[in-house]
Amino acid sequence: MNKLIKMKGFLLTMFLGMSLLGMAQTFTIEGTVVDSVSKRNLASATISIVKAKDSSLVSFARSNEQGFFSVKSVPVGSYLISISYVGFIQQWIAFKTGKNAKIDLANIYMLDASSLSTVTVTARRPPVVINGDSIEFNAENFKTAPNAVVEDLLKKMPGIEVDKSGAITVNGKTVTKVFVNGKEFFTGDPKMATRNLPADAIDKIQVYDRKSDQSMFTGIDDGSEETAINLKVKKDRNQSNFGKLTGGGGVPERFDLRGNLNRINNDEQFSIIGSGNNINRQDFSARDFSSFSGGGGGGRPGGGGGGMSFGGGGGGGGNGGGGGGEGVATTISGGGNYSNVFNDKKTDFNANLSLSDIDRFNKSNSYTQNLTPGNLFNRSDNSSSNSKSKQQSLGSTIDHKVSESFSYKLTPSIGISNGSSESESSSETFLPNGTKTNSNATRSSNATDATNFNNTLLLKKKFAKKGRTISSTITNGFNTSNSNGDQYTTQGFYTGGIKVKDSILDQQNVRKGNTTTYSANVIYTEPLGKRSLLEMNAYLSQSIGSSSKKVFDKNTNGNYDLLNTRLTNEFNSEYTYSGGGMNYRTNQRKFNFASGFSVQNAKLNGENVSAKTKLNQDFKDILPSAMFRYNFSQTKNLNIDYRTSTNQPSITQLQPVLDQSNINRQTIGNPDLKRSYQHNINIRFFSSKVISQKNFFATVNASTTNNSIINYDSILPSRVTLSKPVNVNGAYRVFGSLNYGFGIKKLFSRFNFGLNTGLNNNISYTNGLLNTIVTKSFGPSIRYSFQIDEKIDIDLSARYSYNTTNNKINSALNTNYLTKVFGAEMDNYLPFNFLLNQSLNYTINSGRAEGFNTAIPIWNANFSKFFMKNKRAELKVSAFDILNKNAGISRNVSQNQIVDQFYNVINQYFMLSFIYSLQKSGLGGNGGGRGGMTIRM
Repeated sequence: MNKLIKMKGFLLTMFLGMSLLGMAQTFTIEGTVVDSVSKRNLASATISIVKAKDSSLVSFARSNEQGFFSVKSVPVGSYLISISYVGFIQQWIAFKTGKNAKIDLANIYMLDASSLSTVTVTARRPPVVINGDSIEFNAENFKTAPNAVVEDLLKKMPGIEVDKSGAITVNGKTVTKVFVNGKEFFTGDPKMATRNLPADAIDKIQVYDRKSDQSMFTGIDDGSEETAINLKVKKDRNQSNFGKLTGGGGVPERFDLRGNLNRINNDEQFSIIGSGNNINRQDFSARDFSSFSGGGGGGRPGGGGGGMSFGGGGGGGGNGGGGGGEGVATTISGGGNYSNVFNDKKTDFNANLSLSDIDRFNKSNSYTQNLTPGNLFNRSDNSSSNSKSKQQSLGSTIDHKVSESFSYKLTPSIGISNGSSESESSSETFLPNGTKTNSNATRSSNATDATNFNNTLLLKKKFAKKGRTISSTITNGFNTSNSNGDQYTTQGFYTGGIKVKDSILDQQNVRKGNTTTYSANVIYTEPLGKRSLLEMNAYLSQSIGSSSKKVFDKNTNGNYDLLNTRLTNEFNSEYTYSGGGMNYRTNQRKFNFASGFSVQNAKLNGENVSAKTKLNQDFKDILPSAMFRYNFSQTKNLNIDYRTSTNQPSITQLQPVLDQSNINRQTIGNPDLKRSYQHNINIRFFSSKVISQKNFFATVNASTTNNSIINYDSILPSRVTLSKPVNVNGAYRVFGSLNYGFGIKKLFSRFNFGLNTGLNNNISYTNGLLNTIVTKSFGPSIRYSFQIDEKIDIDLSARYSYNTTNNKINSALNTNYLTKVFGAEMDNYLPFNFLLNQSLNYTINSGRAEGFNTAIPIWNANFSKFFMKNKRAELKVSAFDILNKNAGISRNVSQNQIVDQFYNVINQYFMLSFIYSLQKSGLGGNGGGRGGMTIRM
């Protein structure tokens, strides 16, 4: 037996050694690209190496100024090399690795396409084409599973990363737009395209930096750009119908239904998407249309107030599943998107409709430590709620070119929402020695409805002189919101742990809000030479609103007809913003520079109808700005951006009306609030080497705020917090981020290292004491991926998050806590069309309150079998949270409190799903086909 074991160990060692030896043997491919007619060397030609058997991409490079190229670390095997250059016929050369470590292809002569009159060439396409700062990937060279969506395809592309929420980054830049055949797909929501369209319908992935509308219109780069992706659909799908249906059911009582149908007929696109599930998956972005502020400023804290929050656990579905997020939701959603071109391609038209219905159950318990000097206490809370939300939104875009010099773009949209909620909560408050001081229990319900309409018209006029333009954006909007609710609260008050008093709050409330907005601007640009621009602008914006809140107490006869004047308020407001400015921009070969300023006048006229008082505020500000960008090369640049902004207090913050909807934390407005003024500077360095798959970027962002709006907390004798907004100075924050990634081709691997750091200096008031709270964060991360096409994909990650809080006047509030997150995901491509996918996420929390230091492992797995012709069908068994350990936990550190919370999440379930492709080509993933392209000249 021992001999047998030793023999097996010897054979295994030999096998592993030979495997490692095979992986270690790599080769270098060299050559020089030459014009066959002029004999000149061709610089920046694209060289791609693919496997001969299935055309999957192995590596790519570009020729240098002498036309020479060298591709290193090519494994043993048979390959095809593609050489392409704009204006020349693409070449394919077959080769096989041998004994020599270097393969010299010598001179490769390219045939000039313009020298030929009529030629028909059928050839393979290059896997990667680089043109300036844009990159085009041919999808057939990147393997995906048979049921993959576009998101899965993007994950295979070098330099492209997709996180679990669906956010896409390309070499560190966030993708904000996704187009299909050059047209937006469900405007403003990239996930609708990447998580619904099938990967096998895509021919090319085009990644590029899209200039701003203003820059594209004036013809001069203004330094403002966004990273975009265009999905080119396969030619056989440009006049076809395709889609996919998914149905799944599981235990305990879980379901997942999805479907999409797409029709493309050249310029005409039509898509229908629908889904329903109770596994917390949401493939769209939800919006809240309700507003009861009656217009006014934004009301954001502006950097003051202090605080830091962090969530841990809660799992994450991964692999197209659900499971993430707080609470448990049943979601039904659907939508349609239509695009076409009319009037001899002078008019681009798009319309989209989306519907959603979400039913969510939330349950939580929390432990609050109040550490206000002289008033220490602890509170335990329990709450549960059921909420329902329905939304319908309709949007459209009409972009019409009236003439060569004049065009307009009209973008109307409307959204309607309805919601209701019922909740129960209870809490008990204790002194540090355990003596009870008060308790309360609340039942409440609420129903809301809102309608929101917006309309934007962009007018653009070009003059004969290049760069001389005039444009105007005109907008108008209307929002109406209504709410009805009731609240029943019982309170008990204790002395020495003995109940001495109780009270009952039994009320109904009615809220209404209406806001109408108008705005217009005019921008004129005048060229100063060939590369510079002077811009002059003026604008006017007005928001007219009314806000009403009426609270009624219960009468002795059981009716709610006693108006509570203390809690009731009606307010009318009129906010007016006006101003103008001037900006200078220059766009040189190596750098861009812009500098300017604007003058802003903000005026508020308000009337408190209930109190019969008026409120008038008038602020005049000068807002400077500057931008500098230096381009070391097409893939290396430095950006420095300085901006100033103001934040006007909202109507709610200005009204001195008590709000008791949260019985433990009541709020009241402050009519003496001033607007806040913020300075912000952002420095960013970016460097990428597409050929070697290396990228590095670093950012530093800093801001400071004058008259920052923060909360002044007062602890009442009943241990209830009364919060009022006030202005303070001295708030600032600094944030830094580093990321470095590189690939090791001979190990089929890629590494990414990251580091995030933060410093927040927050100012607060508690019981009249001015306090400074400094929060610091430090978070390194590492990610490793290993991939062998159609065999195995492995992704490993680790992330640490260390947080500290230092409280100037109350060291008891100082905290140090650490969260560690480890992740692993693996795809195994097995024989007989089987696929096994597994993921493990392990979150460890430490440094929190007793009972909240948790270690949460989430293990998910999917096992699939593909069958029918072209793998048109898939049968999948899924297991979520196999260890049944999922839990939701969060911590929030504010100016005088530490709150630790547990909340409900999706727990263990098992599901059987059937997936069926609606197109004859089935669920076959990308890649594997040698394809071809016909070029006619």
